[in-house]
Amino acid sequence: MTEKLTKEECLKALNNLSRYANIGRAKHGAGGCVVDNFVGNNESVIYNLICDHFDNPPLYYAEIEEGKWYWHNKKKEWIKIISKDLCVPSEYPIIETIHEYINFEQNCLYRKQVE
Repeated sequence: MTEKLTKEECLKALNNLSRYANIGRAKHGAGGCVVDNFVGNNESVIYNLICDHFDNPPLYYAEIEEGKWYWHNKKKEWIKIISKDLCVPSEYPIIETIHEYINFEQNCLYRKQVE
């Protein structure tokens, strides 16, 4: 498969797996608290992974951490934040990266690459 799946397609696939797991448990008599907890916990883990993969909102200034890499959507490149609390008078907060100083802009830095 070379095409990318959407969040909705992944959630539908998880729902189908859950439904078939329930049918299989009912048909083969595999039930009980242990099996139900196992299936439920794994459904929860997969659901959280799907959400984490697809949810990539732009970061607020307070969410940026020094020493971490972020996707700069206007530059279309990864930048590493060296310092974010610089004592420089400016209208916008100034961030020091590996290569330069930049003004923090809303809707510009992300945890994952934006395509």
